[in-house]
Amino acid sequence: MNIPNLLSVSRILLAIIFLLFLDSSTLSLVIFMIAALTDYFDGYLARKWNQQTELGKILDPLADKVLVVIAILAIFIKYDFPYWYFLILVRDVNNLLVLPLLAKIKKSEVKLPMSPTVLGKLTTVFQKLTIIFLLLNYHPSTFVMITIVIGFIAAVDYNRRI
Repeated sequence: MNIPNLLSVSRILLAIIFLLFLDSSTLSLVIFMIAALTDYFDGYLARKWNQQTELGKILDPLADKVLVVIAILAIFIKYDFPYWYFLILVRDVNNLLVLPLLAKIKKSEVKLPMSPTVLGKLTTVFQKLTIIFLLLNYHPSTFVMITIVIGFIAAVDYNRRI
């Protein structure tokens, strides 16, 4: 276990702490932003210190999914946002449900961890920014639509790679 992997684990723990403090809009925003920043730092440190590990290749994207999904579900339970905003999880739902099914149909394997793509990373950034906007009680429908479109394109790209 190295520092980048510990940062990924901390992101999962911060997602849970985020839930505990969701009633405090300022504190939940700060916790989410710190958790989101750990994503940048774990990747940066892993590359800079040459500490990329097989565990980290699984743990980092898993921590991102846990953070984003927990945040989205909690926000939607607590606040009144349009249901179609859930579509910002299109890439994540695709990777969890559609990819394995597609691999089975094509009689191929989903090799985990899949190599990250620019579209996948961009989707994660836009998802986190969307969550920050929602926590600020700002309803950026256009931004949400952009996040959904990027996520959809990323999902199609992942499916193409099977």
